[in-house]
Amino acid sequence: MLLILGCNTPNNPSQLVALGSLHFEGLIDREAIVYLPPNYDSNSIEGYPVIYAHDGQNLFNKATSNFNKEWRMDEVLDSLIGQKVISPAIVVGLYSTAERTIEYTPEKPFNLLNDSFKNYYQEVRFLDKNASPKSAAYLSLITKKLKPKIDSLYATNEYAYLFGSSMGGLISLYGLMEYPDIFSGAACISNHWPLTTHKNSNAFRKKYEKLITSKPKVFEGKKLYFDYGTETLDSMYQNHQLAIDSLFQSLSVKGLNYKSLKFDGAAHEENSWAKRVHQPLTFLLK
Repeated sequence: MLLILGCNTPNNPSQLVALGSLHFEGLIDREAIVYLPPNYDSNSIEGYPVIYAHDGQNLFNKATSNFNKEWRMDEVLDSLIGQKVISPAIVVGLYSTAERTIEYTPEKPFNLLNDSFKNYYQEVRFLDKNASPKSAAYLSLITKKLKPKIDSLYATNEYAYLFGSSMGGLISLYGLMEYPDIFSGAACISNHWPLTTHKNSNAFRKKYEKLITSKPKVFEGKKLYFDYGTETLDSMYQNHQLAIDSLFQSLSVKGLNYKSLKFDGAAHEENSWAKRVHQPLTFLLK
């Protein structure tokens, strides 16, 4: 699909609104930023779908990003909306913290791992052999504090989605499974199935598969998007993603809208994700 940025200038352009600091017990305080679409109508009867995106500091502005790179998500959304490719939507970018890995590691599949893998991961990735995943608290922050706040401030509707890359993809899928009554779908970009960056193990993916197989009904009527590249860290992902694709195909989940894409030459970084972010946005919002 040809994406032409900057077309169809609206009467009222899109806005980026700083939400301020969010506090939740057991977690580090963090910022959030809200994208409001062009011609946003606070009195809209239909309301707007909302995407809750992890690593929000990297979405809209190089100045706030971790690596001086951004997804350019606001420009892409403006273009997709202007061309009427997608319906207008709100995006909430929730910043990550120094405990990103601990918060984004899905607790239930992690707890199924053997002690050797868990101990290794805690020392190498958590940098604390006594640390445990905080995914439950992180998802509670989104569902019990952030989402109610967004629903009270803006004209939202019943459609809410999770969106993230790498570890953010893992927690997006997990959040959909943990809160199927709240979220309508998830976009998992460059999903980090090996969990660790030091070895390409399938141990964690296998445990995730076990979790998926145990509760396929949570995916009924949902939208689920995956993708991966072929360079840098993404070069580890193809076999994992093909196994996940095969699993979902075998489950034949009623009403599941599923998409999985491969991007040759794409690396594990924001510039590569920015080039294809129109794909998951279109899938979720069309």
